[in-house]
Amino acid sequence: PYVFAYSPALLFDNISGVLEVVQICVTALLGIFGVASCLNGYLFKKINAVFRIALLAGGLTLIIPGTATDLIGLALVGGVFVIQLLTAKRAAHAAA
Repeated sequence: PYVFAYSPALLFDNISGVLEVVQICVTALLGIFGVASCLNGYLFKKINAVFRIALLAGGLTLIIPGTATDLIGLALVGGVFVIQLLTAKRAAHAAA
């Protein structure tokens, strides 16, 4: 909810370019997605506790602006997303 406090560029204040605003907006949205998935406990299927912690950590690091935190957050949220997607597809094929 206080994403603007971390990055004034989301309010178009003190920006160095359009690319910076796009990067910050996209990573903030992905961060919110990660935190929401953690709190919901379900992505493509039920999420276990380890993946929920990874989604929370990744989502929070994506919300904080910076290239290093963005890469860490993308790795965590993206990793859980891909694992959930693959295991859900595998389970769907096994059930069919």
